[in-house]
Amino acid sequence: MDRQEFPWGRVAAAGVIALLLNLAGVIWLGMSQERLRVSMAALDREVRALPPPAPCGDDVAVEKELAALRQAVSGLSGKLDALKAPKDDAKALDRLAGEVKALAAKVEALGAAKAAKPAKSGKQAAPSPERPAPGSPYYGPGYPGWPGY
Repeated sequence: MDRQEFPWGRVAAAGVIALLLNLAGVIWLGMSQERLRVSMAALDREVRALPPPAPCGDDVAVEKELAALRQAVSGLSGKLDALKAPKDDAKALDRLAGEVKALAAKVEALGAAKAAKPAKSGKQAAPSPERPAPGSPYYGPGYPGWPGY
C-alpha cells in the first residue's frame, strides 16, 4: 500500500499567503488613515483661516435695550435716594417693588434673547465629550467595548 503524506508544503504556502494578505491590509489601512489625517489637518487649517463671522444687526438693538435698562436702574437708584426721607412708606415701597419687578422681567427677557442668539447664528456647537442622556446609547470612552487605543 502506498502511504499518502499530508501536503505540508501547501498548508505552509497558504499560511504565508494569508499572512502576507493580512500584512498588506494593515499597511493599506495605515496609509489610508494617514491620508485622512493629513486631509483633516488641511481642512482644520482652512477653517481656522476663515474670518470671524460678522456681527448681527441685532447688536444695535441689544445695545439700545441695555442703555435703556441702565437708565432705568439709575432712575431707580435716584428714587431709592428720595425714599430716604420717609413720607408715605407703604405707597412708595409698593410702587418701587412694581418697578423693580418690571425691570427684572426686562433683564430676564434680554438675557434669554442673548442666550438664544448664538443658536440662531448658524454655527453648530462642538459636540461635548460628556455622555448623552441616559435613554440614548453611548459607545465612547468608558464603554466596556471601547478600544483602549
